[in-house]
Parts: sequence; structure tokens; C-alpha cells
Amino acid sequence: MKMKKLVNIKEVPYTIMSSSLNAIWGLILAILLVIVSVIAYAICGPVNPNINQVLLGVLGFSIGAIISFPFLIFLTSLGSNFLFTLVFNIATPKVGAFKFGLEDDDTKLSMIDPVSFGIINAIIAIITGLLWNLAISPMIYFAMAAFEPFMIFSFFGSIIGSIIGGGISGFIVGALFAVTYNFIVKYISPALIKLEDRAHGFVELVEIDPLSTSLSFTLVSTIWTAIFAILAILISAIVGIFVPGLIIGIIVIIASFISSFIVILCSSYFYNFLVTKIGGIKLKFEDVEDINSTYIKERGKAKEETSETKEDSKTKEDSKTKE
Repeated sequence: MKMKKLVNIKEVPYTIMSSSLNAIWGLILAILLVIVSVIAYAICGPVNPNINQVLLGVLGFSIGAIISFPFLIFLTSLGSNFLFTLVFNIATPKVGAFKFGLEDDDTKLSMIDPVSFGIINAIIAIITGLLWNLAISPMIYFAMAAFEPFMIFSFFGSIIGSIIGGGISGFIVGALFAVTYNFIVKYISPALIKLEDRAHGFVELVEIDPLSTSLSFTLVSTIWTAIFAILAILISAIVGIFVPGLIIGIIVIIASFISSFIVILCSSYFYNFLVTKIGGIKLKFEDVEDINSTYIKERGKAKEETSETKEDSKTKEDSKTKE
């Protein structure tokens, strides 16, 4: 296994690819809204004619969303995705690079370093929380300040809270994800990827294997969903509603597995399609020297120095004896 560290992400390719993927999911969401609206209108319309206009309005909104959602989500994603890569490239030399292990000619993601991945996840959580706070909180808190002036201070508190809380929770979630992934891939195939060399030491992620990636990542999320569901079932048993809690817990676990698998599987296919149209994400890796090999080299060097010292001492003693 080769240990690598991610030292740089090209801002523009990552931003365009990530925003395009979000736009595709925005389109899918809008289509689902249309389907739900049509079903609701077909079922509820004849039963209650008084809500026909409301349902027609919802249907019209859903049809319009097919156009609006992809553009809106793409444009809003541009800023956050570009900011992430910018912060990542600036922060990496200071907080350390994201480390991972690759096997079989750099095609198998066989290990994720928990600490470095936790830091990356913390950066994402901080940026996401900060942007949402800056986008929504000022309107809410400053409007409430008309009735309670001290709410202005609550706005600044929410900003600080999103940074601290997002950083801590993001790190914990990222580290636990990496630990669970490293355990899972001992028994199933790890995520398979294809990299191709590009100029200036960069590589391009040209393909993601949909099945292996979706299965390994989905099992990680499902394990933690199952843990929280079991805790909820135990609490429901304590309060006397064990059977409903058990049924809901099982449904949540199954729904989590199916939804995560479908989302990751489809995202992988979408990525592979977009690579052929707009190019893939470009990354720069550096090798991480194995700790054991470094230790062995240092011991070997120390032994050589010791042997050289002994030889010098012996030579001096021989020369003195001859004299």
C-alpha cells in the first residue's frame, strides 16, 4: 500500500464539477416534486375540489422548479465549492495534508487517515455553516432586533457557534467515517478509482467505480445509522413504546441504506459522464514515507555510523601499537 497525501486541489475543475453534480440533483429533485404534485392532484383533487387551485399552484411551482432549481443550485454551489478549495489549499501547509492509502497501481482507496480526514470534514462543516449563517441569519436576527435589540448580539453568537460547533462536529464525523471505512474495506472491495497524470504534477480523477464506491460508503453510513437507531429503540423500550420504536428503527435503517446507495451510485455515474464533457477533478499528491521504513533507515544509518566509529578506533589502536 502506498501512502499519499493530498496537497493541492485545482480550484476551477473542482468547483465546476461539484456545482454541476449539485445542479443535476437539483433537476432530479424538481422532477420528483412534479411527480408528487401530479399524484397529489390526481388523488386529492376529485375528493376535495376546494384545494384544486392550491394543488395546481404547487404543480405549477414544481414545473417551474425544473428550470429554476438546477440554475439556482449551480450558482449557489459555485461560491461554497470554490471557497472550500481555496481554504483547503491555504490551510493544508499549516494543518497538514489529507492522507490516504492506495493499492494496485493507485486504483484502490484502501485506507483513509482518520485525523487528516476529520480536519478536512471540519473545514467543510465550518464553511457550510458560516455561509448559511451569513445568508439567512442576518435577516432573521436584525428583524427580531426591532422587538429585542439584544438579538443583534445573538447573531454574532450564532456565527461564532457555527464555526466552533461545525469544526468540532465535522472533525468527529469525519474521523469516525474514516475509522469505519478502514474496518469495512477489510471484508469488502474498497472504492475503486482511475487516475491519469496531468501537467505540473497533477493527476485527474477520470473515473469512479459506481458499485464498489457506493457499497463501501453506504455501509459506513448505514452502520452509524443503525447504531443511533438501536439507541432510539432502547429509549422507546424504556418509555414503553418498544414495538413502534422497533418498526420505525428498522424502516430508518433500510431507508438509509437504500437512499445512500442510490445517491452515491447515481453520483458516480453522473461524475463519469461529466468527466467526458467538462473534465474531471485535478489533484496533486505527494508520497508519505512509511514510519516503519523511516525507522529502519534511521537504525541502519546509526549502525553504519557505529561501525565506522569502531573501525576508526581500531585503526588508531593499531597505529599506536605499531609505533
